[in-house]
Amino acid sequence: ISLIDLETGLPRLVAGASWLTTLRTAAMTVLGAQTLALPEAKVIGCIGARGIAPLAAEMMAELLAPVSIRVCSRTVQTSADTVARLCRAGKDASKVDDWDDCVAGCDIVIDGAGLTRAEPLLHTHLVKPGAVVISYGAYCSLDDATLNNFDRIIVDRWDPSPTGALGRLIETGQMTEKRIDAYFGDVLLGKQAARSNADDKVLFWHRGLGACDITLAQAILAQAELDGIGSTLSLDHQ
Repeated sequence: ISLIDLETGLPRLVAGASWLTTLRTAAMTVLGAQTLALPEAKVIGCIGARGIAPLAAEMMAELLAPVSIRVCSRTVQTSADTVARLCRAGKDASKVDDWDDCVAGCDIVIDGAGLTRAEPLLHTHLVKPGAVVISYGAYCSLDDATLNNFDRIIVDRWDPSPTGALGRLIETGQMTEKRIDAYFGDVLLGKQAARSNADDKVLFWHRGLGACDITLAQAILAQAELDGIGSTLSLDHQ
């Protein structure tokens, strides 16, 4: 990703877009938890043990401490390695063997398994009252009872294409724009309510916005300039 000075046309920042998107997606997941979870939320279920999900769980643990983190992955060794890393960082983390154990009883569920195809692996009847599930993946992991088992569905934007965390339900016609209860930006601005009561089960689905990557890149550039870090490249060819 590049930030270009509008007056001179010169590049201000060149950064790896993949790394930036990982950081942004994790940060949006954490912001969702801060905004939508109940104040007493303490148990995090982390589905996915690589990249975004464990990063988001670790960031949540910093903000919501003390908390416990359950980690579930299809790869046993990956789960064990992630739990070990979280424990070394001072977090209360444990490995669970299946999605049901990861979801049941949790206050916050991070749905970030990184599936390669849509599979109804997250059984939404196990989501406890008051909990929030945050999904962002490219393929749907939510079961067919999702719309019946959540009281509030919140999104960052609506896109009817059959991809993402609710893509399979969009494709079958179960999920439409009319089913959206609130847009996340409006919740942040206080224009729409996050929940109607403490027992509401909330699903937050964020697809991501390119504008967020740009905003994050601007913040990183400003901080790098303050800290005097990064590599400055000369455009002088003489």
